[in-house]
Formats: sequence, C-alpha cells, structure tokens
Amino acid sequence: MDISNYKYDPTVIHTNLVKTPDNQLVTKNGCQICVPVGYVSKNLAIIGSEISILGVCAFIVDGKYGVSMATSMVTLGPCAMETVEMDGEPYYLFTFEAGSLVWVTTELVKIKKIVNNILDYFNDYGHSPWFMSDLHQSELLRDTQYWNGFKVGGGQPVYDMMVAPLARDPRNIKTQFRHLIKVDSDVYKRPLLLPSRDIGSNASSNLARLNGSEMKQGIKAALLSDVEREEDLEKLFIK
Repeated sequence: MDISNYKYDPTVIHTNLVKTPDNQLVTKNGCQICVPVGYVSKNLAIIGSEISILGVCAFIVDGKYGVSMATSMVTLGPCAMETVEMDGEPYYLFTFEAGSLVWVTTELVKIKKIVNNILDYFNDYGHSPWFMSDLHQSELLRDTQYWNGFKVGGGQPVYDMMVAPLARDPRNIKTQFRHLIKVDSDVYKRPLLLPSRDIGSNASSNLARLNGSEMKQGIKAALLSDVEREEDLEKLFIK
C-alpha cells in the first residue's frame, strides 16, 4: 500500500469514533487500524482468537489518518484482518464496518512493564512506524502517568533527550533531525530513527564503540569509522 496517499489529520479519530456510556469505542462510518507486525515480537500485539494491540497505532478513515498514543494494550472488536506492506515493512491492517465495535473498552489496564517493551522496540532497536512523526516519537511516553501509572524519569524532558540524538535526517544519517526543523510544521515529518544499540552510528570515539553493548559491531565500527574525538583513556592506552 502506498502511504503517500494518506494525509495526516488527527481530527479523524474524534469525528469518526464515539465513546459509549459503557466505555466502548464505536466507529460511526467505518475505519481501519494499522500496527507494525513487529509489535508481536515484543509482546506489543497478541494475534489469536482475541486480538490485543498496543494503543500506539494509526486510525485510517477515507485516506486520512490520525495517531493514537495510548501506551497500553487495547482489545479490538470483531474485524477483518490482513497483512499488507507499507513503506517496505509488513503491517497488520484491521478493518471495521460502520457502527461496529472498535475497542472493547477504553478503561485500559495500567501495565508498568509494557513501557520496557515499548522502549526496546522504538529506542533500543530504532523501529519507526510510517505513521510516527518526529513529534509523535518525542511524545511517545508523555502520558505514561495516565496509561501506565508512573512517569519515565523526570518526565517529558528526559524522553526528549533520549530521542533527540537518535532521530536523524533520512537523507543523511550523520545529521540530527532537529537541525532540519525550520518551521513548526516540520515536527510532523518522519525522521530516521537510529537504534540506541547502534554503537557504530551513535558513538564518536573508539573507546565508546568498544565498550558498547554489541562488541562485534563495536569492533567493526572502530576499524571502519573515522574518530571524531580521542578519549583521555585512549591516549593513556596508546602510551
């Protein structure tokens, strides 16, 4: 599926979905929900007789999409499911008919452990679904107090600092995405998200590369990458 045909419009969620008195989410005119197949590997999606997914997903309505940022698991109502390719990656696409139940309940369980899985998927391994802009990435854990019952570190500034060095210019991996932002609307563009485990791209000295979590990758990076700076400890070893 060609994602360039979709236009970002956050209002489609509020105009098409209705919360019932018994805390269910129903679609008025029909909609689709999209999540990466990769969610399954990190227990962020459970596909079986009952389907549960991380509430960080895209709602698609008539060629427009909005993004849900609920960092908790949601159970889906009856729907048609298919696997499609979007932006070169496999995604689950759930289709709901007009008037059908979308979320079984909006009263989601506050699971603290799931935040580790989210960080692992998005930050440690640098996965960036096509619907996640730079703003969405930086605000991914903004509402963990509401959804999961605790704040990440010191709150939003901490997560900003975690994402900023990983978000890069899709055309030049060496350029951080924040340097491309010239007008406010640029935050709605999608950056290339580096894995925090990618020691070759994230470290600037050989000492840091060799002390990273992936020794084999670190050695390769130290041999092939130019050194941006020398650590004092490196100079001591050389002497």
